[in-house]
Amino acid sequence: MKKFFIRILLCVQIFSFLGFYTSCSKSNEDIELKKEEEEDKNEADNIEILPNTIMAIGQKSAIYNSNDGGKTWQKSSVPADAKRYYDKDLNLFDITYFKSAWYAVGGCNTPVVKSSLMLKSTDDGKTWTRVDIPLKLQLNRISTNGKIIIAGGLDFGLIYSTDGDNWAKVDLIKLTQMDSKYSDNEVRDIFFTEDKIIIALTAIYDRSNPNGNNSFIVESKDNAKTWKITKRQSGPYIEKLLKYKNDIIGFTPTGKVLRYKQEEWTLENSLGGNKILYPALINDSKLVSFTFTSTADILYVLKIDDQKTEKNDKYFMNTNINAFVYGNNTYVFVGNEYLMGKGDYQGAIYSSSDDLKQWNSSRASIGDEIKGAGAEFTDLIFSNGNFILLADSDWYKTANNTIYTSTNGTDWVKSELPELDQGEKLSKLFSAKN
Repeated sequence: MKKFFIRILLCVQIFSFLGFYTSCSKSNEDIELKKEEEEDKNEADNIEILPNTIMAIGQKSAIYNSNDGGKTWQKSSVPADAKRYYDKDLNLFDITYFKSAWYAVGGCNTPVVKSSLMLKSTDDGKTWTRVDIPLKLQLNRISTNGKIIIAGGLDFGLIYSTDGDNWAKVDLIKLTQMDSKYSDNEVRDIFFTEDKIIIALTAIYDRSNPNGNNSFIVESKDNAKTWKITKRQSGPYIEKLLKYKNDIIGFTPTGKVLRYKQEEWTLENSLGGNKILYPALINDSKLVSFTFTSTADILYVLKIDDQKTEKNDKYFMNTNINAFVYGNNTYVFVGNEYLMGKGDYQGAIYSSSDDLKQWNSSRASIGDEIKGAGAEFTDLIFSNGNFILLADSDWYKTANNTIYTSTNGTDWVKSELPELDQGEKLSKLFSAKN
């Protein structure tokens, strides 16, 4: 009888242990599940909701904003001391959106007057204030990956911030050991990958000779705290960096490209057998760009896919390109063109909705308004289902900008833009959702 009770007691203890183990296991699983849910929630909370607002910036710190896809525009409030420095205009060159605020950068650069400028808006672009930064020279670029914001400009000036208020300076002059014999030591582009920040730098000695310069690629893997040079070369300077499949392409004015592949930068005479020019874009794993013939007056469209290149039959005479975008199954590029036999210029705008096979001029709905000495379409973006087009009717006038919108890249409607103040001129459009 005693053995029988001992066996019962052992069974009770075993079942109790199993129950306790099951309970612990379930409790641990619940903890892990809750932890994962909290991490997902935190990640969701950290995803920034980008505004639909579109910005237009330019000369004399002009800023205009639109909340209806570019159809109507309002003038933003900018401090008076952000418009002029001594007797020179302060101009804005780039803009971005970071942690619920807009940031615009610029300044002025003359032989006598040099100044940097950064403006910030926390009310979606309606009012702007100056930001105190540790740089005194003009800023040309600003960009962000959502975690850090970086601005760069002349004399290899580079600053960064993780909150938008406190900025630290990177000494790229010391890193590159470049001196003032170069007329322009300039940050050309700021590029982010998943694990590093890449900066394209150019020391330009002679802009009339694209090959007589030095270019650098510098990178950081620790959020801009430390930097190293990964490529230095003499020759054509880099205009822009763009990701193409698993590579990064650096475009130059000569048609050569600097290509980052398998952890190494190499300078190539061509890509897909042709010299390619910026602007360019990536769509459906294809790189779409432009190339000039040997006469440098005839422009062709290139479509490059796995080193196979298709050169479009359509060509464009005496055409300069300022912007190239894709949206609503349509490619559109804008710029200006010289009218042979007429001795005049007009804004150029062409669109293709059949995968680049046919190109058509889209000027019909705009008419002759953007025509004359220096007339051009200066910028184009695609945002929230609309193309937004910025036009300048004459290089030699001020307060003469026009903005148009279109859903198909062909039929354009003139936007309502307030009269610009004296000395103002818009040069760049930006959408946080580009």
